[in-house]
Amino acid sequence: MSNIFEEIKNSFNRGDNAIRKLIFINSAVFIVTTILGKIPFEWTKIILENLPLPHLFHVFIKQPWSLFTYIFMHANIWHILSNMLWLYFIGEIFRNLVGNKHIYQTFILGGISGGILYLIVLNIVPHYAEMNEAIRLVGASGGVTAVIIATATFIPEYEIRPFGLFSIKLKWIATIFILYNILALGNGDNDGGILAHLGGAIFGFVYVKWMKGQYFLPNLKGVFKFKKKVKRPIRDFKVNINNQSYTSKTSDAHSQKEIDSILDKISKSGYDSLTKKEKEILFKASKEL
Repeated sequence: MSNIFEEIKNSFNRGDNAIRKLIFINSAVFIVTTILGKIPFEWTKIILENLPLPHLFHVFIKQPWSLFTYIFMHANIWHILSNMLWLYFIGEIFRNLVGNKHIYQTFILGGISGGILYLIVLNIVPHYAEMNEAIRLVGASGGVTAVIIATATFIPEYEIRPFGLFSIKLKWIATIFILYNILALGNGDNDGGILAHLGGAIFGFVYVKWMKGQYFLPNLKGVFKFKKKVKRPIRDFKVNINNQSYTSKTSDAHSQKEIDSILDKISKSGYDSLTKKEKEILFKASKEL
């Protein structure tokens, strides 16, 4: 256990780190809002009521910023602790592969996607739409779920050892997580949060497919289109190796296949497991940012 906390401490002492910053922001907001909740003033009550995401659409249109601010709100210490632990352990894997920029985008847009699905379902499905009681959504779990699913989509065969007890591949963590949320939906305990999880999960999956050039983002003409045969990524995506950034730039199918194979090997066994020839191929086929 001490090694785990030492690892977290060392991570926070490093330079620019999106995971560290997101954990800090979420923790700071939790502390501030907890303090405000103890102050018996009307203005503090108004502030705190306008930050969570309401399910009633006529309330939401009066506070559209809540689609963003709800992500950084948490109900209690266990709520934020569980979200931040997931973000740290899985998010660090994803950050080491794709860099800080994609962490921010996955977390924020995943949280927003979760909020949108929550709003749509609770205002369209009769079971929820008929409820007059105001429900407010808080929590970073939509964004955190997006990061989890994005990581599992990017490197599904990557194995982790939770607390050093057993090994499990990311694809099975993602599968179990999604199945649990689907089966739990409708029991009434936390349907809003579950919808946020599922919305974030959908975004995380699509985002990585977009990064790799397998999906086109939607435009004014239509919806996502799947490209069945991709000779090279539609866009370049960054991979961080030993704190250096490289961008996939291969142009022919054979070279791209080699690079993908090398990246898979890195995800499974680490950069040091590459042969001298594989390292040369990677460096020659990549352009340093």
